[in-house]
Amino acid sequence: MSRFTKRSAKLSMLLMFTTVAVCLMIVIALDWTSSWTGEDRGYYVVSMNGEEIGVAKSQEDIDNALLAARLKINEEEGTVVYSDPDIEVTRERRIFANALSKDELEENFYSSLVSDLNDTLVRAYVVNIDDFSVTLASKDEVVDLLNAVKDKYDVINEFDVDLVEDGDGYYSAITFDVVHSDTEVNAAATNVFASIYSSSAADQPTAVEEGYEDGIIDLSFAEDVEIVESYVSDKSITDLDDAIEMVTKEQAQKQVYVVQEGDCLSSVASKFDISLKELLAVNPDFTEESMIKIGDKVVVTVPRPELSVVVKEERTYEETYSADVQYVENDSMFTNEKNVISEGTPGYRRVVAVITYKNGQEQSREIIHQTVLTESTPTVIEVGTIVPPTYVKPVSGGSLSSPFGARWGTVHKGVDWFVGMGTTVYASCGGTVVQAGWNGGYGYCVTMQHADGKQTRYAHLSSIACSVGQHLDQYEVLGYSGSTGDSTGPHLHFEIIVNGSQVDPLPYL
Repeated sequence: MSRFTKRSAKLSMLLMFTTVAVCLMIVIALDWTSSWTGEDRGYYVVSMNGEEIGVAKSQEDIDNALLAARLKINEEEGTVVYSDPDIEVTRERRIFANALSKDELEENFYSSLVSDLNDTLVRAYVVNIDDFSVTLASKDEVVDLLNAVKDKYDVINEFDVDLVEDGDGYYSAITFDVVHSDTEVNAAATNVFASIYSSSAADQPTAVEEGYEDGIIDLSFAEDVEIVESYVSDKSITDLDDAIEMVTKEQAQKQVYVVQEGDCLSSVASKFDISLKELLAVNPDFTEESMIKIGDKVVVTVPRPELSVVVKEERTYEETYSADVQYVENDSMFTNEKNVISEGTPGYRRVVAVITYKNGQEQSREIIHQTVLTESTPTVIEVGTIVPPTYVKPVSGGSLSSPFGARWGTVHKGVDWFVGMGTTVYASCGGTVVQAGWNGGYGYCVTMQHADGKQTRYAHLSSIACSVGQHLDQYEVLGYSGSTGDSTGPHLHFEIIVNGSQVDPLPYL
């Protein structure tokens, strides 16, 4: 009986070990199979500053828990708390793992962050300037930084930067208060203004107009500036002198300049204190011989600091001026025609202007008062009211086979389109047929007269579908292409004639 019991026990133990081994093999097989089937059975081990936080089921759980912990700390502190702990996430395959719940993971993050804050973070002030930021140790340094930026343009120190608390008691807004002085702006100060801001000799100040006072009337920053009181690592704090250099150092920035009256490429380059070579380098479509006109856009490089100062200055000066041009309409002229009836004469005036500068460069000028010393007479120009005719390609399809210009030792006085025999030819512009029939080397040819004085010619036609004296509208059929006259194959020869001379038609189409 005892032998039977011992054997049964041995069999039971063997069965148990076998069962455990089989289960382990199944788990391993499932884990191995999942790696082939794409099923993700891995876990994520999270560490902060070298110490393990716990095990998570997914990267998403980690991100959400960290964010929640940060928000909880910010809410408790009543401000944004900047911290930059060393967080490491390692993905591991584990058969068994005790993954934390989202709440447990958040609590572990929170405890570690609070410990990190107590050990390494100090109160500081983050200055955000659009996409740029710098961190300073105190509010006084923030004021010193902003004053250093504005002092370059506030030459007699009329303005101070004050930090203004918002409703929650945190420093986040900046305003500028004018420090009123009992003394008037003297001539020396006015000359300092002129030396910094004047762009031409004509802008030099003169006697101040009665009732006005020359000087800076407003100063502000161009960019949005936000100051956040926060906790940061002491390694994140920037020395004040370094911060001033970072904020005031000028970087080359591209901007578009719209050409004004009297501009040329060299004067535009001079206006922005760059060489003509530098201007052409950022405008590859221009050469030194290029002509620019009012309204054209030119790319210029302008040195710009991280924080720009906008100054509005009131200034009195004398200048020559021209009265506004007077236009007289002529119903018998085209809108692209004009005729100067009488030339005007310049005048002379004393003006008071409000001039806006950005980093010392003039942005706009508004005359708020003027005293005319010598009257200007206006230029009178006659302008047309009739919309001029337009010109279109006289055939559909086809390929340009010969352009206008030199060809075979002669001058080709039109353009040729290769088209099949009998292709429809249309009037390029509405007008009157003045020639239709055989025309020497042109073969069968049609010539039209148009309202703007131009003529069009259509040559080497196979047949003509109009007659002399007939009026044709634009796109009305006048004939069919061919190879008559001096021709090497079926095509349409087309000319535009201005004042009796053929010109390149393509710019008109």
